[in-house]
Amino acid sequence: MAEQAERGIRSVVACDAVTIVPVQAAGISRVLAQRLFDRIDRQPARETANDYMDMYRKSAAALPDRAVREDFREAKENISP
Repeated sequence: MAEQAERGIRSVVACDAVTIVPVQAAGISRVLAQRLFDRIDRQPARETANDYMDMYRKSAAALPDRAVREDFREAKENISP
């Protein structure tokens, strides 16, 4: 019986660990927002993202290229509840 238990333990220890990520990093804020708030008005998030983009465009020479792309604006909007 001890040998069988030892084999069982060794098989568990020998298994490769698998990391499970239920939510990608970019989606965490959206999941949290849905769990924390009954209703979310997306308009303020859009306005805030647009304001940031206006500021980034004015300073484009000092920022990375991605800072003025539309996908960056969308990411800004999506992280705001």
